[in-house]
Amino acid sequence: MPEHGPVAYAQELGRNVHPIEAYLRRETGAYLNSWHDRLKSAYVDTLADLRARNTILLRCPGRA
Repeated sequence: MPEHGPVAYAQELGRNVHPIEAYLRRETGAYLNSWHDRLKSAYVDTLADLRARNTILLRCPGRA
């Protein structure tokens, strides 16, 4: 059995690992790029919102 992150880690901890099911991709390439782009965009938007809120709070002492 090829060793992959979680499987290898479980084996290092002395666990007896016997996968009963696996999912294989036949295509190759960067199939998660669109998902990564969505997460990155949401992260950047959230940080921008937080900075804007912090700027407003810094300008208006006593407001939360």
